[in-house]
This record gives sequence, C-alpha cells and structure tokens, in this order.
Amino acid sequence: MQYGFIEHPRDVPASIVPIEAGEGSLPASLDLDGQRLQGGIVIHTEAEVVPGQEVEVRTGLRNRPVRYRARVLWVVEQEERSIGLVFESEQQAFLARMTEQVCHIEHFRLQQARLGRRLSEAEAAREWIEKHSQDFPRIGPVTPTEHLRHSAA
Repeated sequence: MQYGFIEHPRDVPASIVPIEAGEGSLPASLDLDGQRLQGGIVIHTEAEVVPGQEVEVRTGLRNRPVRYRARVLWVVEQEERSIGLVFESEQQAFLARMTEQVCHIEHFRLQQARLGRRLSEAEAAREWIEKHSQDFPRIGPVTPTEHLRHSAA
C-alpha cells in the first residue's frame, strides 16, 4: 500500500474551520524544505483558507462526529475549490485515514442505494473492505528527510 492523497467523498458532509492563532494552534507556516510528504486528504469545500494555515476538519456520520487537525498544503480553484491537507502528527494522520475510510464506506452505501441495493452499515463495510481496502492510500505526518535517513540505517 502506497502513500497518497485520499479524496473525501462529496456526498458525505465535511467542513473546514480555520484555527486562529492562540487556540492551541501550531506555528502558522509549512516549511517543506527537507520534509517528506506522506500523503494527505483532499476536500472540496467553500472554506476560505490559505496554504500553511492550520484547520480543523469536522465530519462523521449521523451521531458520530469526528474532528481532526491538519495543515493546508495547497488550494486549487477550478470548477470548485479543492484543498490539500497534510498532517503534523501520526495521531492526526491515523484519525484522518480511519475517518476517511468510514466516509468512503458510507459513500459506497449511498451509491448502492441509488442502484436499488439497500445495505446496512455493517454490510456496506464488509463489502467495501473486501473490494477497496487494499487500495486505500496510506497517509502519515510530514516527516523530516533527515529523520528518515537515520531511521533507515
């Protein structure tokens, strides 16, 4: 399984809330010199953010809200605004990846419902895992390349 960017499904709600300095935020910069990207998340949103800004992503299903923090890597304006997010801690990257798997399972369940197949959450999860989990990208925190050189030795 390779590192990559996971696109958040458009039919599963998510919002991006900028974190203001002083709210427990990290330094407001993203210096990638000497850093290795280990994937991230892409979300299509109307949120007004800029590269380097720390944000909180809020998503989840029904009564199971999830929040995680990320750093804006890039913003692309085309037919819609796409935001690339990266992570500065292993915990936030893990939480984001697990959350995105749940969101992709829900997207799969909704797709199947549009095709006339009614699946429970558990049925959709089993089927999605069988079909798609092996191809679901890994994500991790931005890692100093110096650290990678030492850990490989």
